[in-house]
Amino acid sequence: GAGQEGDREAASVADLLAGSSIYGASSGADRKLSKSQKKKDKKKAQDAEREARIAAEKEAMGPTDRDVEAAKLDELLKPHQLRIKEIPADGHCMYRALEDQLVMTSEAPKGGFQGLRELAASFMRSHPDDYLPFVVEEREEPAEEFEKYCAEVEGSAA
Repeated sequence: GAGQEGDREAASVADLLAGSSIYGASSGADRKLSKSQKKKDKKKAQDAEREARIAAEKEAMGPTDRDVEAAKLDELLKPHQLRIKEIPADGHCMYRALEDQLVMTSEAPKGGFQGLRELAASFMRSHPDDYLPFVVEEREEPAEEFEKYCAEVEGSAA
């Protein structure tokens, strides 16, 4: 009857999809995606869709003040063979920017941005009188608070 025909149709569609490249089947072999992989794929598709929507909205709005300013700055930098390089704001950005510039010289830091963090903390620890007034508040124990700050410089994204 009609129920069996519908079942056959569904099975036929399932067979067709299983052999298609949508599911990444290789040489006709059936491969099912795990729940977690399906979830990851769905999230990836949603993220891509969201990014495309954001890009379309930005394009429709035209250039922002930041875009105009960046274009003017690019024009000023070009004759000097200089350019703006974006550094992601991840809490390590100041150290990553320094690392980026030092890599272009013979003074590339050992250990990358983390090495720079450690170097900065070490320098501060060896010159506490220069930094204590800027780090310590009146209500705290100066040496403890200073050491806590140096430890944060050394190992955390601020």
